[in-house]
Amino acid sequence: MPGKLAKHLPQLSEADREALFGSITDVTKYPRGNPIREGVIDAYDDTMKILCIAATCLSIVPVLFSLIMPQWYLGDKQNAVDATDLCGERSEDGEVSMEEQP
Repeated sequence: MPGKLAKHLPQLSEADREALFGSITDVTKYPRGNPIREGVIDAYDDTMKILCIAATCLSIVPVLFSLIMPQWYLGDKQNAVDATDLCGERSEDGEVSMEEQP
C-alpha cells in the first residue's frame, strides 16, 4: 500500500504519506473530490484488486483437491468405538463398545 500511495499521491511528502498510511481515518478530513482523498481511494482500490485476485486464485486449490478425493463409505454407525447406529442402537456387527469391555 505505501508504494501505491506514492504512485497515486506524488505531490505529498513521504511523511504525509506515512501519516495517511498509519491512520486511514486521517483521510476523512479531506472532502470527497479532493485529490488527496481520491488518491488514497485509488491506492486502496489497486491494493484490494491484487488481494482479491490472489485470494480467488488460491481458493481454487481446495476445490480442485475436493474433486479428486476418494468417496469414503461412512456407513450407519455413529462411531467405530461404540458400535452403535445413528439411533443409539447396537449395530449388527456385534462389536462390544469400549465402555462395556471388562
